[in-house]
Amino acid sequence: MALTLGLTASSAWACSLKDQRQQVSVLAQFSAAPMRLPQEVSLRTGDLLSVLVLRRARLRVVDANDQPSDAVAALDAARYQHLSRHNGAKAPAEISAGTYPAHLEWRHFGAGLPGAAYLMLTVDKEQALLRVQVDPRPPAPRGQDWVWSDARQSDPVALTPFDTLTLNLPGTPGDGWQVAMAGRPVAVASISAQAQATDAPARVLLQLNAADLWAGERADTFTVRHAGGAVYRFTVRPLAVAAC
Repeated sequence: MALTLGLTASSAWACSLKDQRQQVSVLAQFSAAPMRLPQEVSLRTGDLLSVLVLRRARLRVVDANDQPSDAVAALDAARYQHLSRHNGAKAPAEISAGTYPAHLEWRHFGAGLPGAAYLMLTVDKEQALLRVQVDPRPPAPRGQDWVWSDARQSDPVALTPFDTLTLNLPGTPGDGWQVAMAGRPVAVASISAQAQATDAPARVLLQLNAADLWAGERADTFTVRHAGGAVYRFTVRPLAVAAC
């Protein structure tokens, strides 16, 4: 009988977002089927890997030269529980709710630096090898750029603190623009807007950080004043941010 490693079908994601931490479960089992060595699993930095094995099993994580690897690290139960529940995630049901004979136990690992590692499992004289490829995690987009104009003053703009807001208004960068939220001055940068026609009136782009405009859990209105006396009012509606 050959010792094989079978990946389960379930994975758990923090906040149910595809760019969040993945949790993969592997079941070590004896099988009459021929082995394909090494078996493989792909993870990204920060993902979790759990392997159900006999308690007497020995597991080692090494690189291609049989040296300790920085790509995958062993985790104790407390550290795994902390990471598996981080930011509202849940451990796979087979780990959190599964019941197994006393001679079996879960061993946990975390994906570290990008690279390849080999998880070597030995039970008595049987061995199995799992190649773990760890890829970099792409940066998660934390904000969006929104463009609003004087024609949309009646339309609330929904913002998270990570967003940026650009206001397209009549005027030029040197017109002494002042922005205030609830009486509090807000920093503003200004550049000339590209003219749509050669004889079109000048327009300016005022660039604001949404964090300076965000009113917490309630909608609020900020004002934009032109040195010539024009006043524009825009309403910010706070947009919930995922915990992760």
